[in-house]
Amino acid sequence: MTKLIGIDYGEKKIGIALSDDDGAVAFPKEIIKNDDELVSYIADLAEKENISRIVIGQSTNYHGEDNPIMKRIHQFKEALEERLSVPIDFEVEFLTSAEAKRQPRESDILRSRKPKVRRHVDASAAAIILQSFLDKNRSNI
Repeated sequence: MTKLIGIDYGEKKIGIALSDDDGAVAFPKEIIKNDDELVSYIADLAEKENISRIVIGQSTNYHGEDNPIMKRIHQFKEALEERLSVPIDFEVEFLTSAEAKRQPRESDILRSRKPKVRRHVDASAAAIILQSFLDKNRSNI
């Protein structure tokens, strides 16, 4: 079993995605607050879901350089590494939130011909980040 967590790290909110048990497909899970409980929450989730790897979105600009938020993301990764013994990788996230906003949810399609802007963009962005990692590393996971 190879189950992964994908994380879209934001200053106020964190998008969380999980893969299926085979590490083939990523699904949005939830959005949580970025607060003092974040590391504990992720550690508990990793234990509960029997996670084998964590993938965090690496925020870069158009030139491929780290955005200012990367300092906080590196601190977050280090805090997770102190609590967990699973590999933690970065996956470049470039416009994943914009891509997530363009993808209609099934429930929006059923209710209206014009999909509404989704409230779950961060979780969907986390799923896009995780799916990108899964697709690139299919034979190595």
